[in-house]
Amino acid sequence: MFYLVASRSTSGKHVPWINSFTSTITDACLDHQQLSQRLHVYGLYEVRISGDGNCQFYAISGELYMSSKHVQKVVVKQACTLYFRH
Repeated sequence: MFYLVASRSTSGKHVPWINSFTSTITDACLDHQQLSQRLHVYGLYEVRISGDGNCQFYAISGELYMSSKHVQKVVVKQACTLYFRH
């Protein structure tokens, strides 16, 4: 289960919140099933993305361009362009 905490700051310092409860495999499967059902209600679906460190780029690219590799190509092209200009 996931719980949202509105605010737990003390004197302006960030205090990390650590789960003391570890979900069981059964709980995790039930949570995933519930998420899938909620996505289905809105006509959405889960897309698996490789966890190679670029998953945020892939997710954003997939939403904007319907291709998980588009943003990566653009970033590499811009990086190369900047490199050769300087």
